Amino acid sequence: MSHSGNTLIKQIESRAKACVMCGVCMPHCPTFGQSGHEADGPRGRIRLMLSLAEGELTADAPGVQAHLQSCLTCRACESACPSKVEYGALIDDTRALLAQTAPQARPDPEKARKITWWRDHLLSHRRRLGWVWQLQQRLATKKLRPVAKRIAGPLAPLLPLTRIHSIVPKKLKTSPDPVGRRVGLFIGCTGNAANRNAAEAARKVLPAFGFEVVEPAEQNCCGAIYSHDGQTQIGKRQKEHTEGLFADKKVETIVVIGSACAAQLNPAQAVEITHFLNQIPAKHWPPLNRLDRRVAIHTPCSQRNALKQPNAAFELLERIAGLTCLALADNERCCGAGGLQALYFPEQASALLAPKLANATEQQAEAIITTNVGCAVHMQSQDKRPVYQPVELLAEALADH
Repeated sequence: MSHSGNTLIKQIESRAKACVMCGVCMPHCPTFGQSGHEADGPRGRIRLMLSLAEGELTADAPGVQAHLQSCLTCRACESACPSKVEYGALIDDTRALLAQTAPQARPDPEKARKITWWRDHLLSHRRRLGWVWQLQQRLATKKLRPVAKRIAGPLAPLLPLTRIHSIVPKKLKTSPDPVGRRVGLFIGCTGNAANRNAAEAARKVLPAFGFEVVEPAEQNCCGAIYSHDGQTQIGKRQKEHTEGLFADKKVETIVVIGSACAAQLNPAQAVEITHFLNQIPAKHWPPLNRLDRRVAIHTPCSQRNALKQPNAAFELLERIAGLTCLALADNERCCGAGGLQALYFPEQASALLAPKLANATEQQAEAIITTNVGCAVHMQSQDKRPVYQPVELLAEALADH
């Protein structure tokens, strides 16, 4: 066992032993709710993790990796835990240990190999992903969709059902009392792809309030998709690289598009854009146009359980007259995206998303709002309604007609 492996084992043991096995977390776990299997819930998974660390189980023992890899890392259990068990860090460390000791024992290892190849060569590279995304959008017609799916390979389950159109106006109203502060903007590896329109909105909304925006061209992945997929050291390096890009730019804070990316970065340096906009005093706000629309708001697990800002989207969008903001049923439960989990376990992801989409239909929502790009992509792959980041609707409400 390597030095890093021994360190992981000690960390796993320490965190796992904080669990008193009370089971308060179990009703909050989406995968346990689906299967009803003890080992698909946090208590059972912690028992497995501790057994691995103590040498009672090996990483290639039957069923071990299936139960541990299917966790969505939604951290609903962590929010409910009376003992404050650091479950998110615990499952990340355990997956790192599994990647070191028995990578071949993952469920469907050939599929996992293909997904990790695409992760390393496409998903974590902003410009490459942007080029492929634009190609896919050109092929997003009923006739050409089979071609797009063949090109996408293992990423095919996440292709959007329709073309995605921008609602960001060309010109926005400006603040009557400009803020006059300098901030960084992090758009992440999806900033030229699935988050393209949200990035466009942020580039216009922030200056409309009087912010000077610094957007380093070298930015790529924040590291989250690595940290939660057994590659914690790569995730840490990418996190530090991202934060380092802004270190000498003399910015007050890093404004982040995407709740999962914001949760990955240092909270002393980075803030998710919806929460950031909510902190701007009223005197700096330009007048907002009325938007007569019904939208269903989905609260991502990263916004609720990691950032502890469950009402951020509601707080921002309720400022817009005419906009009816509806909460999706079971908003505290994961939609199934879970970073790359919708690729590794598509059936599980679809089953968790289905009732949310059905509820959006029941409420006659014209669009779905979410602060997390992974959730947005997952929803767009199974529903034809538009899915927006809150900042996109704010940009529309700031249109200078």
